[in-house]
Amino acid sequence: MKVNPGWRNDPSNNQKIEWHEFLPTTTDKRSFVLKYSNDKENLQSSELYNARLLGIAHLSSRDSPSCLTFDYLITDDKSNKFSVFVHNRTVWRSRLRSEQSAIHIQLNISSPSSTSSLRIDTLIAFDGQVTNNGHIELKNILITHQACPPSILKSSNTKRLTPPFKSSNSRIIPSVTTKAVAGYDCTFEQDMCGWTQDRNNTLDWFREQPISNNLAGIVGPLTDHTYGNSTGYYLTTRLTIPVITFSDIDISILISPRLPDNVPGPMCAEWWYMMHGTDDTEFNVYLIPNENFTSTKSIWRRSGDQGRHWQHGQIQIEPGNNITRVVYEVIAIWSIRSEVSLDDVLLLDGPCIKPDFHSISCTFEEEHICGYSSDPTGQLAWTRRQGATPTTLTGAR
Repeated sequence: MKVNPGWRNDPSNNQKIEWHEFLPTTTDKRSFVLKYSNDKENLQSSELYNARLLGIAHLSSRDSPSCLTFDYLITDDKSNKFSVFVHNRTVWRSRLRSEQSAIHIQLNISSPSSTSSLRIDTLIAFDGQVTNNGHIELKNILITHQACPPSILKSSNTKRLTPPFKSSNSRIIPSVTTKAVAGYDCTFEQDMCGWTQDRNNTLDWFREQPISNNLAGIVGPLTDHTYGNSTGYYLTTRLTIPVITFSDIDISILISPRLPDNVPGPMCAEWWYMMHGTDDTEFNVYLIPNENFTSTKSIWRRSGDQGRHWQHGQIQIEPGNNITRVVYEVIAIWSIRSEVSLDDVLLLDGPCIKPDFHSISCTFEEEHICGYSSDPTGQLAWTRRQGATPTTLTGAR
């Protein structure tokens, strides 16, 4: 069954820029272009404005997802950006700039409900940001009430370019993530995919749902990152409660599937993590060359308490360095409230792109607060609160 979301410009868009509809090629598929109005000569070429194209679709929970498909083309300026939001949650963002041919994308999308079998009105938004030197073409938008074919998309929220689409005006993007590194991309919803524990671990990683953790929010996340709710899974390492014995130092190592040899270009390893209550803990990421685990140097490191929310990390893997594994390592002197959690690990073709979390619309209803964090160098810290504050002189009423 095909869906008509009633696509329209967001009324809050800047008047200088908007989405303009192409003549539809079929009655089911809609096409638009994001560009500036005719008076753009009054703008500086470096000025950036964004505009959203909104639609409403009746979606079920993630147990019965719908499939969103579209083609996109970003032209002229490398600073242009393009993202897809479902219920104010980012499900995909573009990773290619200034292309000459259309790219085909397929995404499994669902309502914010974790269990309901009923279809719920859910907001879908395409968000584009361009200078007056460029534009974004968005073609053949289609939503169907069935999951994307598994041969095309292995799992939802992978933010992956999919290769099956081909026409005279488009090209196929080879995907290292789907072809050569099976089991790397993982949301931990079903299992640990191709990730393995090190045999010398003194404390293993394990999958967990917040709903199954009676101490969620005190020890462990309140939500996973993939779905932002209490029923999604993440990977975590911490002392089990009640604690039987304490070690002086615990080591938890997680090893990726083997990466391909002779990769022609850079790749980007991305992940989301949470470190809370961990004053004496280090979280390290290593890139292992040529399967040589004896000579390693941490490429990325965090230590101490990083806050009770999900944060983003990424490392670029350069061709020619013969990197065969990505390794996550936690070294900790634990307290019973310490935990390090990991979710949504990805390996993507192309160089790493700095995430534009400052441009993400956020309601702050969820614990992960969309990746925002308080600046530790500030005199006062931002905190997430609910309801009125103790006095009438501070906070919301």
